[in-house]
Amino acid sequence: MRRRVSPLVSKRLKKSPKARKNNIRISIYAAIVVVSIVFCAGTIFLIRSNLVRLHSVVVSGNEIVKREAIEEIISESRRDSLFWIIPKDNVVLFSRSKLKTKIQERLSTIAHTEVSFTDFYTLEVKVREHKPTYLWCASLLREKCYFMNESGFIFNEAAGFSEGVLFTYYGLVDTAAPIGKTYLPVEKFIELNKFTESLRLLKIVPVGLNVLEQDDYEIHLSSGSTILFSGREDFLQTFANLETIITEQLRSNKNFLAEVDYIDVRFVSKAFLKLK
Repeated sequence: MRRRVSPLVSKRLKKSPKARKNNIRISIYAAIVVVSIVFCAGTIFLIRSNLVRLHSVVVSGNEIVKREAIEEIISESRRDSLFWIIPKDNVVLFSRSKLKTKIQERLSTIAHTEVSFTDFYTLEVKVREHKPTYLWCASLLREKCYFMNESGFIFNEAAGFSEGVLFTYYGLVDTAAPIGKTYLPVEKFIELNKFTESLRLLKIVPVGLNVLEQDDYEIHLSSGSTILFSGREDFLQTFANLETIITEQLRSNKNFLAEVDYIDVRFVSKAFLKLK
């Protein structure tokens, strides 16, 4: 038969050392919870206040890209929040690397971006744009042209740009979406440019280059003539062949460079030429 515990015994049990320890432990846990809640609430309140949030943005280095386009991306990043409660537009939580990535991905004209804080309230964004070194056009008709940098990277439309100011490349790139594309692998593009520029030593002025089939190229000259050569052959050898042909022709005809229609040096062992 189950024994009943008298009220006196029950009261004594509540006042036992073990019970008192449990009560103290519960009180400590409760105090920790209360302090944590107060601390978190205070921190959130502080972060959401204007005391620690960014107040101004400084943008520099842009010439082609409008300042408003960069500021729009910055404003979007400043609206990011943690758990939809804590804003990130402060020195502690703002992601500089994320902003840099957004700017690089959305603005193809920008080659490099630096993001830093000048103080607790000011964000500084420095950009360096691609230099318009060459042009790329969809066709020889020059209906739509784009700027290229020194590595052959196409980064911005060149609407209404004057013909003949920059050396122009044609073909090879998808005409539907050329921005962000590279004309050739960088090393090959640089070698091709060196060869093209070397032609000036022969007193001819190259103004454009078009890619033909099977790695063959044609260079357009300011005189209206063209030079056909192969990317499969050594450029130094191709230059030597051209130099020999031009030198020999000028001995008998001083107006050869103005009268020639094309010179074809795609084959090492032989060359072809045609007068206008």
